[in-house]
Amino acid sequence: MTLASTLGDDARFRAKQGILSSGDEHGSYLTDVETGAVFELNETARFIFEHASRGEPLRAIIAKLSEVHAVVPVAEIDRDVRESVDEFVARGLLEALP
Repeated sequence: MTLASTLGDDARFRAKQGILSSGDEHGSYLTDVETGAVFELNETARFIFEHASRGEPLRAIIAKLSEVHAVVPVAEIDRDVRESVDEFVARGLLEALP
């Protein structure tokens, strides 16, 4: 079971201190200013990070992505959002809000 699943649909997150989001014509990136680590994001991962880092609940992020990608089953979007959030947490980019 993932952290995002354990915390439930109303779980909220924020970007950890020192994480910068940037992008240009070559792609989207997250940079940890403390370690210098850079993480490249695809369009969907960027969408998830941006919304999660603003404290939006998982259920809202899943609903918004479901509107954008109406042909993708909601269960698949749900799984992808939770897995992405868990990876962001594991890499020290996001933290759960109390």
